[in-house]
Amino acid sequence: MYEKQFEQFGRWGLHFKNKWVMAPMGFIRAEDGGISPQQRAYLAERAKGGFGTIYPSAHTVTNRYEKAGTGNFLCTLSHAARLAQTVEEIHRYGAVFALQLSPGYGRVNSGRPGCTEHVSASDNTVFFYPDHRCRALTIEEIHTLIARMGTAASMAAEAGVDIIELHAYGGYLIDQFMSRIWNRRQDEYGGSLENRLRFFMECYQAVRSAVGKGFPVSVKYTPQHGIPGGRTLADEGIQIAEILDQMDFAFIHLDDGCYECWERAIPTADLPAGSQLYAAEALKKAGIRKPLMVQGRLNDPDLAEDVLQRGTAEFIAVGRQALADPFFPVKVREGREDEIIRCVLCGDCLNTGRKKRPLGCSANPRTAHELEYTGKADY
Repeated sequence: MYEKQFEQFGRWGLHFKNKWVMAPMGFIRAEDGGISPQQRAYLAERAKGGFGTIYPSAHTVTNRYEKAGTGNFLCTLSHAARLAQTVEEIHRYGAVFALQLSPGYGRVNSGRPGCTEHVSASDNTVFFYPDHRCRALTIEEIHTLIARMGTAASMAAEAGVDIIELHAYGGYLIDQFMSRIWNRRQDEYGGSLENRLRFFMECYQAVRSAVGKGFPVSVKYTPQHGIPGGRTLADEGIQIAEILDQMDFAFIHLDDGCYECWERAIPTADLPAGSQLYAAEALKKAGIRKPLMVQGRLNDPDLAEDVLQRGTAEFIAVGRQALADPFFPVKVREGREDEIIRCVLCGDCLNTGRKKRPLGCSANPRTAHELEYTGKADY
């Protein structure tokens, strides 16, 4: 199984010590949007705990429109310097560092109207403030965002990041351009699927031009939104996956749902373990050959192993379980599964983020407080 993985990623010069990925999750950042010392300690704890790949929060490439939220920014030399410090620390534990780059959140930007400007592919409703509407980006603004994707990619590569991932899923800004439900433009960035994919394609080309052909680039993509009028597997979901499969991506990181059905993107307790696997199964059945990264309540080691053995996916990403127990992979490897601190699906981590308070976990009080609890962790 591992030899197969190494063959697939050998051309990229990547070596993954295991299948476990710490999924990207929001974190209350430094005041200027860069990685804070607390965030760096939180990420390093998960690398120390055995995760083979570490994702921080998605990094937005400009702070022109978006001021709020729990993601990071990568648009200044100070941001890049702190990113480099973090990458160096993650590498000390043998983990791969993957970084999502985003041109923005668009209609799901959580900033208050008047404090932040809401922009999108079209004049969409602002998700958190439905009485307000977004302003459609101009062609000039679109081109500026694309250029900044390239600039941020250069910064990330120089900082030592191992993988750059296009943040093109779940109803965020790139996905708003890709989707009929949010893109009603009448210019070259709207209408046909080819036109709706143009912003994504040009963001990809900017990133690829900045880092070169030999640098691993991945994409996070949602084949099915789960809402009326949204993308389905049958209606463009598989079709777009086939296009991605022909592009020079190291792997495709799958997601499910969007903000309107958040319980699909971050599965709740009433959804079964592996609730997002249907998308990977559908893509494999359709002949998609790119390696897949899957997520969605996959913290049962036996289920995760079965997913790999059956060839449904090549990587297993866990989010909330990484908050509950940063040493989850070590305990699985050593057969200490009875010692794992289990995620109880309470949603406290999401509640703290929505209230703009530091990330927390009801199962593990040390989560996001690693610098405060300096004693030896009882893991």
